[in-house]
Amino acid sequence: ASTLFPDGPTLPLNGVALVRAEGGDFLYVNDNGAPNTVSAFRVDGAGGVSHVTSYPTGGSSGFVPGAGLVAAPTVAAHGRRLLVLNPSARGPAPAPASVSSFDVLPDGSLAPVPGSPFDLGTASASIALDPTGAVLYAGGAAGDVVKLAVGPDGALTPVAHAAVAGAAGKPNGLAVDPTGRWLAFTTPGRGDLVVLDAATLAPIDGGVLSDVFLPSPAANPPWIAAGVVFDAQGRLFVGHTGGYPVVSAYRVLAPDTAPPVVTILAPAAGVVSGEVEVSATAEDLHLASLGCSAGGVPLGSTTLPAFSAALSTLAFLDGPLTVSCAASDQAGNRGTASVDVAVKNWTERLVPARLSLASQGRVVTLAVTGPNVALLAGIVHRLALAPPGGGLAPALGLTGDGEEGGAPPGTIRIAFDRRTLDALLRAAVAAGAVDPALEVTLALVDRLDVRVLGSATATLVP
Repeated sequence: ASTLFPDGPTLPLNGVALVRAEGGDFLYVNDNGAPNTVSAFRVDGAGGVSHVTSYPTGGSSGFVPGAGLVAAPTVAAHGRRLLVLNPSARGPAPAPASVSSFDVLPDGSLAPVPGSPFDLGTASASIALDPTGAVLYAGGAAGDVVKLAVGPDGALTPVAHAAVAGAAGKPNGLAVDPTGRWLAFTTPGRGDLVVLDAATLAPIDGGVLSDVFLPSPAANPPWIAAGVVFDAQGRLFVGHTGGYPVVSAYRVLAPDTAPPVVTILAPAAGVVSGEVEVSATAEDLHLASLGCSAGGVPLGSTTLPAFSAALSTLAFLDGPLTVSCAASDQAGNRGTASVDVAVKNWTERLVPARLSLASQGRVVTLAVTGPNVALLAGIVHRLALAPPGGGLAPALGLTGDGEEGGAPPGTIRIAFDRRTLDALLRAAVAAGAVDPALEVTLALVDRLDVRVLGSATATLVP
């Protein structure tokens, strides 16, 4: 396990920034002992720290950073640019704070850029740079935030100044997330945690949490937020002091408008029979649920990113079947996917298999064999035979006639209107839609759903 141990003097300083220059690594800190001063320390190869010199910032606040207060960031660096906050003086009407901008020279010495220090136009006690180093944020004394552009020459230009609705007290310990999208800070005393959209300086939805550090005001002393920091993954850590110093962790969720991506792994499009597996996955950082159905019948759901269930096709009529899967996320977005399969558990035979167009018969029988043909018995009145060329010959009902020697187990026989069928076939032959010397395919049709359930072939006899 790693161990922390003292390595060098303990320094009365506030705010630390590390800059790497040709002459080595240097730490720059706002000096608690002398106002309007930034001190430089060299970091040697062994990690030791030694004071090099101190530089005047050009500020005039007369306020010692951090004196009697929880420490807040008052220095920030990006590349070879160092920015130092000159906080506001104390008093009922504090003077505006300013920020000093320095170039870090190869030997670690500091050179103020032209125009430094730059007036913030408001009292302030904390600053933060975005990851690009091109935008600086400063917390005001009345729950307001100043946004400034950092030019290539180090000059600061005000961009926006906004009061933060709902925040009680001045921002303490600003931090910007690794993407530059979110700006977070805390307020001393009441203990608010505030997260802003860095582009607009407006709180995000649910971005002002009040009294988050005081779960039981009557039993505990006030907790004071000591600072915030984002890690490389964008998690927000908040340190706070009081009766029970703790660190809280949060995650900022961006507005989620993207639906989950649903992929059906099985079944594949094609013919299915018996029992098949239905499996699907959903991709979403904040997945809430994933479920599937077959023909509108739910198969179940899960909160996991993968779903699997057994589907018995025997519960469905032969013919087309749609398997659908849907996923939703915590923001209410919904993603779907579907696959069309053809259920085939039956075989169909026409009796007689030779159809004479000159026949005077009244019925033709279709024998359907399969493990679940009983499903057809309840919808016989909806069935019809459809010959090529169009038209429907309706079912007359179930029958036990029409096949010598009986039928295989699991078989039902359905009688259809032979006269209507023959008339339709003669019309198809006359129109050239059917060659009387060839076999024809007669479709078993569900007239209500207008779909084909099966088919049988017959040889025409002129």
